[in-house]
Amino acid sequence: MTKDELLEIIREELAAELAERTVARREPPRKMDKGQVQKRDVIGKKLLKNKRSIRYFKDKFGDDWKSYLWAASTNKAIDGGKKKGKN
Repeated sequence: MTKDELLEIIREELAAELAERTVARREPPRKMDKGQVQKRDVIGKKLLKNKRSIRYFKDKFGDDWKSYLWAASTNKAIDGGKKKGKN
């Protein structure tokens, strides 16, 4: 085998491996209106006052628990407070 043939085989293998690792495209970020922002703030402050929810986020996410708490309140505000799995 020549050097060029080996390089071609390596390129093909790398291309196949990278194709397997490709991450699916995400949806574009959802926009919030003024009412949803206010609702997020209310939900986030309510979660911060609840010791049980703070313990849950600290146990699950460690040092970065606050950002996850606010992300959860943002999702809840955008979704309109609907519970998952319910119609």
